[in-house]
Amino acid sequence: MSLEQDMSPIMQQFREIETCVECSSLRQIQVPEVFYYAQKAVLHPTAPLFDKETQSLKPRCISALKRIFILCDTNRDGALSDSELNDFQVKCFSAPLQPTEIAGVKKVVQEKMSDGVNENGLTLTGFLFLHELFIEKGCLETTWTALRKFGYDNDIKLRDDLPS
Repeated sequence: MSLEQDMSPIMQQFREIETCVECSSLRQIQVPEVFYYAQKAVLHPTAPLFDKETQSLKPRCISALKRIFILCDTNRDGALSDSELNDFQVKCFSAPLQPTEIAGVKKVVQEKMSDGVNENGLTLTGFLFLHELFIEKGCLETTWTALRKFGYDNDIKLRDDLPS
């Protein structure tokens, strides 16, 4: 039997298992991958953010992302303009987005959901969709970085040590 056949029933029973890696320390096969996935599971866990059964963001994650969206929507027009989206990017990742990258983000969102972008920019619906897309693609560090930069802990609760 293949590893996939062996592990499939176990992974179905224990949904919290995210990755299975066949390795051998004796033969030095895929040992770094084991450490990579173990570190990723601890630093950027899926379970607090995403419900694998329903394939959707969890309510606490949605609430946190809504708060972040509201904080970033400085002109309060219900959408993140190119400038506001860039400010979000800089705050979270210390790197600006190029105009072509912003246009690309909005295009991806608009292709998948028409109400994700309006004349003012990226809507809350689009912002949530982007994070769902990051998570589905395995880029959980993107969402976790945003959450942590805006004061959330690993349980997606606001930390007590935030300045008032």
